[in-house]
Amino acid sequence: MSLAQEVPDTTSNSDKDSGMTEFYERQQMDEELRTLRGDIDNISKRLGEIESAQKLIHDLLLRVSNIEEQIQIGDGSQSNLANVLGRLRLDLSQLTSKVNLLDADIRRSLEVLAGDFLSLDDTTVPQSESVDKPDKAVNDPVPTDGAAPPLIDEKKDAKIFYEYAKGFYNKGGYGDAIQLFKALNTAFPDSQYAKSGMYWSAKALTKSDYKSLEALNVLKELIPRLKNHNKQCAATLDAGTIQLERRECADAKKYLIDAKKICGRDAVKNIRSLPQKRLKEHERFCADGS
Repeated sequence: MSLAQEVPDTTSNSDKDSGMTEFYERQQMDEELRTLRGDIDNISKRLGEIESAQKLIHDLLLRVSNIEEQIQIGDGSQSNLANVLGRLRLDLSQLTSKVNLLDADIRRSLEVLAGDFLSLDDTTVPQSESVDKPDKAVNDPVPTDGAAPPLIDEKKDAKIFYEYAKGFYNKGGYGDAIQLFKALNTAFPDSQYAKSGMYWSAKALTKSDYKSLEALNVLKELIPRLKNHNKQCAATLDAGTIQLERRECADAKKYLIDAKKICGRDAVKNIRSLPQKRLKEHERFCADGS
């Protein structure tokens, strides 16, 4: 009786390594999906809390109105009470405005997160839609615990330096990220990575201490440089949204109309409808003037 011959393993080491790499990349993607789901759940919870606050403010305004109707202005005490109620109504109206803006901001964040969530499954975006996709890199994160990479050769150094700076941004090191993105922009102002970096600088300015004016100035300088760049839509939309929050209604409308035209051809489907939503918010918040 002959023994069965052992079948040789024809799988190369490179194939095994490739399989392991795909496995770890898949694990990383699953972790990103879980993180995004958690972020979306947290924002949805905050929206529920804001809706409760809006209802409470509405009820308080109704009570103020009922009390005002019952007051018959006669002696000084009634007049003083009417003045107090008038100031209370003004304070409540201002609070309503702030809560509504916060509600709009959180909903915008939720929409962006949902877009990021869906974009993890989007592997068919045509390259022609964008000059570069530096923020979509699937490589391992660049370590940020060493010295900054050199800025000598644009072709060789721009991408590496961008990913180094973006690593600080992703970890919440917004101050360091802003300085690094500025250095990249100074060294290679025509680089697509430098332009992406300046967009993230504007985002960083709104993350920790909400410096809306500084962020807006960065975006205003950047937007004319973003023709055919994948951040053109987002930057224009963000500029309009910040101006809407600042009640700069005329300029906000201009940027939002531009964003509607630009974002209509954006590769990310979710972002195409956002300018129209912001324009509807503009109609509500700027109803007394344009």
